Amino acid sequence: MTNKIIKKCSYYFVILFSIACLVSIFKSVVIDIYRVKGISMEPTLHNGEFIFVSKFSYNIRTPKSIPFLNVKVPYFDFKGLNRPRKGDIVLFKLPIFRRGKKQSIRQTIVKRIVGLPGDTMEINYASLSPKICFINDKKSYFNKSTIYLRVPKKGDTIKVTCLNNQFIEDMIRNEGHAIKVRKDGAFLIDDKPTRHYIVKKDYYYMRGDNSKFSIDSRNWGFLPYDKLIGKVIF
Repeated sequence: MTNKIIKKCSYYFVILFSIACLVSIFKSVVIDIYRVKGISMEPTLHNGEFIFVSKFSYNIRTPKSIPFLNVKVPYFDFKGLNRPRKGDIVLFKLPIFRRGKKQSIRQTIVKRIVGLPGDTMEINYASLSPKICFINDKKSYFNKSTIYLRVPKKGDTIKVTCLNNQFIEDMIRNEGHAIKVRKDGAFLIDDKPTRHYIVKKDYYYMRGDNSKFSIDSRNWGFLPYDKLIGKVIF
C-alpha cells in the first residue's frame, strides 16, 4: 500500500514539475505578464495595470535554471522575429552604469522607443516638457537649452575626450571598459590613452509618455539592445 502511494505521489510530482518547466519556458520565450509601476507611461499605461509582453519580438532567451531547483542549465540567446521600431512600447532592464556609477539595483521598467540607432535628435530642455525633433542630417553639439544628440549605432566611431558627456562615458563602461582622465586631459580606456572608440552595440533612446513624471533616457542615457526584454502587446 505504501509503495503504491509513493509511486502515485511520484507520478503527480513528475507531472507538476513538467508543467512548471513548460510554464517557465513559455514565460521566458513566448509571453509573460508584468504589472506596471508608476505613472510615467500615462495615459497609455496606468499604475497597477497588467500588461502582456512578447518575449520573442527582439531577443529569444531560454531559461537559465530549472524551476524551483535553482540548478543552472545551458543558456541560449537568439535574435527575435522583429527589430525594435520607433514608437514601440518595450519592457527592459536598465544598464548597470548610470550617471557614472555602478548601480546595485537592476530595475525592470516600461518605456517607449523614440530614438533608433543612428538617429540624431534635437532635444530642447528649455520647456518643462522637452520636445524631441529628429534631424538626421545634423551633427551632435551641445548648448544651454538644446542638445543635438546622436543615438550610438554598432560600428560608430566616437571621438572621446575629457569633454564627452556622461551618456557616452556610461555607454563605454556598460560595454565592459574602465575609464579614467589623466591630469593632462588624456582620456584612458582600460588604462590606454585613446582618442576614438568603436561602439560595440546598437542603442535606443527611451521616453515615458507622461514626460513630466518619467525618469528615462534624458536622465540615464542610452539603452543597449541586449537589455530589451520584449515588446508590450497589451
